Amino acid sequence: MASPTAPALAPSESTAIALFESESVRGFLAQRATRRAARAHNDGGSWGAAAAEGAAGGVVVVDRDDTVGTALDLFAKHKILSAPMVLRSPADATATLPLGTSTGAAEVAPYRVLNFLSVGDIVRSFIACWEAEEHAAGAAAATGAQPPQCGEADNGYAEDARAADVGSVLWRMGVLRSAGRAFADRMCGDCGTVEDGDMVFSGASDAMPLSQLVRYGLLRWPRRRPAVAPCHRVGVFGSDGSIEEIISQSDIVEWLADNLWKLGNLVHEPVGAISGLISSPAATVSSLRPAIDAFADIERLKGVSAVGIVDAVSGALVGNFSESDLRGMRPQHFPGLALPVAEFLCYKHSWTTAPAPAAGDGPTTPGDTTPIRLSDVAASLPMMVQPSATSHTAAGAASRVPSVPWAGLVRDEYGRALLAARPVLTCSEGDSLGSVITRLAELRAHRIYCVDAVSGKPSGVISLTDVLSALVRSPTETTPAAPATI
Repeated sequence: MASPTAPALAPSESTAIALFESESVRGFLAQRATRRAARAHNDGGSWGAAAAEGAAGGVVVVDRDDTVGTALDLFAKHKILSAPMVLRSPADATATLPLGTSTGAAEVAPYRVLNFLSVGDIVRSFIACWEAEEHAAGAAAATGAQPPQCGEADNGYAEDARAADVGSVLWRMGVLRSAGRAFADRMCGDCGTVEDGDMVFSGASDAMPLSQLVRYGLLRWPRRRPAVAPCHRVGVFGSDGSIEEIISQSDIVEWLADNLWKLGNLVHEPVGAISGLISSPAATVSSLRPAIDAFADIERLKGVSAVGIVDAVSGALVGNFSESDLRGMRPQHFPGLALPVAEFLCYKHSWTTAPAPAAGDGPTTPGDTTPIRLSDVAASLPMMVQPSATSHTAAGAASRVPSVPWAGLVRDEYGRALLAARPVLTCSEGDSLGSVITRLAELRAHRIYCVDAVSGKPSGVISLTDVLSALVRSPTETTPAAPATI
């Protein structure tokens, strides 16, 4: 935020690179702690979803031998999207420090950090399992054979497979429920990860400039391997090998918002005039595309971590879908991924009411032997998130009218509800860099879409990775050839 009393800076001092180089990682962490304490005080102690992922001395870790179900329960309990996955050391083991760090200390590490595991990693691994089961279930249903993973204790799923058309929403829900039960018992170590995290030794953080952490930790310049994309978080570990802090891209952008005045005239530059800032075109999916297929699209679009949701008829932007929307997901919620993505988000956030069970649709008490119904699944999705003072109720969402100019072009009812309850973050290419950074920081959003104000069609997107890449790149340096994560 610009400060009217901020001292004038010489051009060489007002560059973004100079700002990042002038701050140490340790100094940045001290500022973050102060900011979080103030926010917790202002929110009456209710703020904690973001802090839980990086609070000093309280970092949540997942054991490699934990089950997927246990990990998802842990993520949901702490309202986090990821955690370091570790291999716990035996009590009598002589463990070594991670990353080959030598400190001269003889501490025994409580665990060895392997990598980061996220909800997205788990869902990606589940999709690979589910696609195989869906194919097998379709073949079984076509021949009248018993569906896979379906035993005497799962009569509800068997009934779904017989009653629902192969490939329908209800049929896919049944397959997802069956696959989810089996997948929940898998070990976390069996899940593939996208290496969305790196590590830095805390002993180096006093002298390490923030620019180095951003360039080589978050952005991973130079790319060690072409397939390794920028990551969203960096863990800071102590001399005993345990994780002390986690620094995310969102943390860096919040720090930038607090120091905008130090960027000089750069904050007034239109985002469309800053080279490499806008990723174009923006990756999008139809509001009618099933959520599980939309998430699979994100995986197939290498270098992309979110997709814009557009109205199936007009192409106008109605929302955003990313790993963040899976916060709180547990195995019992997997059937909901068969819903169209806009509908899934509306139910998940209680922005619309669940459909009433059809007459004669059987018992409504959920259980393993009960046929799966859309009403049951939709009613369970809001449990993925904990209610808060700012959460939207179904009644509140129904009474809200989308305020964006293109709202009248949206034909999908769930797209309209999504746009009314949670307006997607948008800007124009003429908006200033400072205003974009401020909005991203205030909402802790990961991206903002450049949209045509008349048609509502997205022309590009600015992610946190794009912002950091543009600011720490020197005038003679080009962005690495590998695609930026959006």
